[in-house]
Amino acid sequence: MKKLFICLVFSLAISTISFAQEGFAVKAGINNVTIKFDAGEFGSGSDSELGFFVGGGYNFEVSD
Repeated sequence: MKKLFICLVFSLAISTISFAQEGFAVKAGINNVTIKFDAGEFGSGSDSELGFFVGGGYNFEVSD
């Protein structure tokens, strides 16, 4: 119930403060993923990957 409330408050806050201007947008960033596992008597291990992303979009107004 607490997670639902936090998600609801977060969604409401984002929707009320995200009045962006219309136009094209570009996003880029880096992803760093690490996984560790322990399989008991079969051993354990870890792995890490580094990647990047680039994307575009268009911002538009829903209401005045």
